[in-house]
Amino acid sequence: MATRTTATSSLLTLLLAHLTTLHQVSANFKVETSSLRIDQPEAYKGKYDVALANFGVPLYGGSLKGVLVYPPTNRYGCVEFGDDYQLPKHPGFATVLLLDRGGPNGNKCKFVVKTDNAQKLGANALLVISDHDRLTTMDSGGDDASQEIVEHLSIPAGLITKTVGESLKDAVAKEGMVIATLDWTDSLPHPDDRVEWEFWTNSNDACGVKCDQLKEFESSFASTAQALEKGGYTQFTPHYVTWLCPDHFKETKECKSQCINHGRYCAPDPDDDLTKGYDGKDVVGENLRQLCFFQLANQSATPWLYWDYVNMFGKSCTMSSGHYNRECSENVFLALGGNNLEGGLQAWRDCIGDVTADNKNSLLDSEQKNQEGTKENGHTDISIVPTVLINNAQYRGRLEKNAVLKALCAGFSKNTEPEVCNGKDVSENECEEGNIGERACKANVRSGRTRCINTFRGYECGCLPGYIEDRVDGMETCAKNDECKRTALTLDRCTGERSACRNMPGSDPPFECEDISNDCLGPKNGGCWSKTIGGDFFSACQDNLNVTREAFSNDEDIAFMANHTCKCPSGFRKVNDKGGDSFECEDIDECKTECKGAKESCKNVPGSFVCTCKAGVRIDGKCVVDSDSVQSGGGASVGMVIFIIVAVVVLLGVAAYGLYKYRLQSYMRAEVRGILAQYMPLDDADQDAPSALGA
Repeated sequence: MATRTTATSSLLTLLLAHLTTLHQVSANFKVETSSLRIDQPEAYKGKYDVALANFGVPLYGGSLKGVLVYPPTNRYGCVEFGDDYQLPKHPGFATVLLLDRGGPNGNKCKFVVKTDNAQKLGANALLVISDHDRLTTMDSGGDDASQEIVEHLSIPAGLITKTVGESLKDAVAKEGMVIATLDWTDSLPHPDDRVEWEFWTNSNDACGVKCDQLKEFESSFASTAQALEKGGYTQFTPHYVTWLCPDHFKETKECKSQCINHGRYCAPDPDDDLTKGYDGKDVVGENLRQLCFFQLANQSATPWLYWDYVNMFGKSCTMSSGHYNRECSENVFLALGGNNLEGGLQAWRDCIGDVTADNKNSLLDSEQKNQEGTKENGHTDISIVPTVLINNAQYRGRLEKNAVLKALCAGFSKNTEPEVCNGKDVSENECEEGNIGERACKANVRSGRTRCINTFRGYECGCLPGYIEDRVDGMETCAKNDECKRTALTLDRCTGERSACRNMPGSDPPFECEDISNDCLGPKNGGCWSKTIGGDFFSACQDNLNVTREAFSNDEDIAFMANHTCKCPSGFRKVNDKGGDSFECEDIDECKTECKGAKESCKNVPGSFVCTCKAGVRIDGKCVVDSDSVQSGGGASVGMVIFIIVAVVVLLGVAAYGLYKYRLQSYMRAEVRGILAQYMPLDDADQDAPSALGA
């Protein structure tokens, strides 16, 4: 049995090596990079590429300014640094450790080990200096020990060329303090307000630490991925890697156990043992079922259901439980309401097809085509899982919820990121008290741009609430904004009949509303005199609404300000005055001074009077009888004026009629002469003209 297992494993190894060779014939690998800018000293200033490691946490969308440090010993970083060496600290700057590639005496160590030791030392980032001038991607290694290290790495790591590295080591040795900026701003494309991303994954759950990390990510990231998809912020597509079995291996037991559809679509044995457990064909089959579920969910405009499927299957249909099969998969499909998707269960089965048949599956053919990096799809070859592509660029870093979310956020164009991208687990809040943004904006006293606005890619300094952007003498400044005329009205605030508004620059909202009471309508009438006379109510209380409004808008305290005054109404006068508002009002008898004409009579009413004529009518405040004359200008009587007006109208009518008769008669005569002129010459006709009857 041992011999058979060994032979089987050797054959499987040979087969996979052959498959890998076939895949790499047209390999198209791309090295994703960030940038390294040397800021000081002046003599070493420059900008260089850094190859992103396939592990750690790149600061996508951000940057890190720090001091370069090249340790005096343990320069390969293959062992932990002892207590005898401490990283030099520079307040306000991060520490970027430089280590050499390889190991002492030719005993190389893995990149993840170097990064782990740098992180334990307290470095904020690691740059490994290559032993040649070609940039390559530092991989994590596929063994469980390496994956366990990867799981807790939290600093970014990258590779620089030998030439650049030697220059930096020289600068550190000669200058002591070398300040550099690592920048990941453009490491991922960020063209617009939607991110397209792909997740190349696998349904296998028996591959050790790597599979455990994959399932943990799918579980922890599901709700975030679904929220982004539902909000229209992202367009997500899952993918699965498969291989094609070479023709001369298709009839072997190895190909038959690892492939479906007669060797067309294959996956490695889950536990690398062909004699027991599940086979690669089981993994390919479930991968296909998951692809078909996504296709149906996407066609039904609910692509986010995919995450529910993979997580429910991952919990209920594990290999260890013996339920990793089609039956369990269909139970998950039905439990998630799969029959409500377009086509339901039958459409799902049709998509999967007969995996034992000697024919192609269009969905898996498409997956194999997408694995290869081409000019059409714009990405690198996909040969390992998991792999994340963001806007067609490969994500480099740890497969962890916040790290991947940060990378997705870096794929949005500036200031279009969803709110989740400003969360404390994704983006550092530079505007918190004491942080760089808060300090920098607070110093903008002259321009007034002292408000720190936290963004995913850093911070911006702007105007406080109540102020608007302005430009004075070429400098951006902040000018006071009349929010009472703009924002308050827009929000339908401070619009009541008795509302007052004042600007409150720097507050939120940048205005304050106050409803001013009407004291004159209160039960005490503002403390002023009032009385009902003859059914009419008279009050000495006068509302000062406009005065109070103006005082409020001018930031005056109106809490103790009377919004009324006591003053006798028109037609009344003050009596019994005891000072202040303690007085009474009595009606003024206007008939003592008004309506004194011989033909007038006066009647006093509360607050006023009524003046009438004993005979005739009132014209211009005087009583006029027809026989009387009211002197005006030359002294003509009213009757005479009327007579003259009537006479003028009559004369104008007669003149108009006479003119009309004259014009009518002239017209008639002209018409008659015109008719007669056609038959006989008239006295005044032109003698040279021929007769109408001819010669």
